[in-house]
Amino acid sequence: MERLAFAILMICAVELQVSLPDPIAKIVKSRQAHTAEWKWSLTREGEAGTSHDEYVTRVAPGDLWQHGAKPKNTTVPPPFTSGQPYGENALVTEGIAWYMPNAGHPLFAYAIPLDEPQRYLPFDFSLAGIAPAWEVANETPLGLRSEWIAGLEAAEVSGVASGPLTHVVAAMGDRRLEWTLDAYQGGQPTEAAFYMNDRLVRRSTTSYRKIDGRWVPKDTEFYYLDSADPAVAIHVDSAGFDQADHVQDVTPEDIGLRFGTSLTAWHGRSRWGGTHIIEENEYEEMVYLYGVEPVPLIVEALARESNQTLDECREWFEIARERYRQAHVQRTGEAPWLVERWKERDEWDVYVEKFITEHKLDELRAKRANELLERCKRLRDFYRRKNIREIREAQREGDAEKLAHYEKLTTRIFETVLVPGLKRLVPAR
Repeated sequence: MERLAFAILMICAVELQVSLPDPIAKIVKSRQAHTAEWKWSLTREGEAGTSHDEYVTRVAPGDLWQHGAKPKNTTVPPPFTSGQPYGENALVTEGIAWYMPNAGHPLFAYAIPLDEPQRYLPFDFSLAGIAPAWEVANETPLGLRSEWIAGLEAAEVSGVASGPLTHVVAAMGDRRLEWTLDAYQGGQPTEAAFYMNDRLVRRSTTSYRKIDGRWVPKDTEFYYLDSADPAVAIHVDSAGFDQADHVQDVTPEDIGLRFGTSLTAWHGRSRWGGTHIIEENEYEEMVYLYGVEPVPLIVEALARESNQTLDECREWFEIARERYRQAHVQRTGEAPWLVERWKERDEWDVYVEKFITEHKLDELRAKRANELLERCKRLRDFYRRKNIREIREAQREGDAEKLAHYEKLTTRIFETVLVPGLKRLVPAR
């Protein structure tokens, strides 16, 4: 993760992991939308100078997705880009944070559990104005060290109103969190601060505006200690909620993960298998033994990395595949790739043909749709062969739960690889 030279807010969380005082918890809950899209910028002061980055954050049910655009007016050099256009994608889903340090460059990505301390999470605007801190190691979703916030559930909460302002305090012995709520800005927290032994440690200020009937952050500034100058400033350019053109589903492929992307995961180096993380040897079996083709984007990236032409790279794949198969035959006496059940016409073929017709895909897009279909059917065939003994055993035993588990894998390939891939082939109207 060292290559990610800039940090994204630590206060993101799929579920708030800390019990907030009721007045604050109600505000966080009230901001939730089914879908949302935010366009915003981040300015950060550091030892190396000032950096200014622009982002797009999208929210779909249960997921957060964020894309970092090219930095502007920055004195800080961009992070490692491997010769590709600068950018970063991040996704929070199913308890895992996914990161691509260079958007559109599918060779390497990261997958890290949310329960591990992170600094590289997408920004959750439902917590803007709530968090007084920014980018501190081992932080909680509130942006505070876990030892600082311990006991917040049992804190003594008080509130004092003065005109349009309400001051809320959560005191925990020698520590306290404070918020100022402004009735003129929808009762939102315009100031948040954390004190230890009566010394100001972190604070933030936030202004709001009304969009689509919601009070949403306009500008947020984060301060360290008693500094008069913000260390980080966020400006929201635009926001929209529950609109028809918003994404309704976010998958790892949306952030650039493709079948075969090399993942630095919590259990070591792995690969993205199209629907879930797989080990390197399983990926090799798919590609070299069963003929599941790497996606074109991966092949193109490998060709660039190795200074080869596409034809040279494809030839290398064929040579590697032949050697792998020869070694497998010598070791096992079996040649499973000769049984190509994926070629049998089935409901997936019918679905793709209907999709091509209904969306009037041109010849090039139709060709890509059929290539995607072949890759998905090969992928499905691989998992069926791989689990054939367990499937037959479950059939003999009448174990409906096990059979449903293996059928679910097939369904995931269809729903998370084939269908989204086809939708991306439809030209924008």
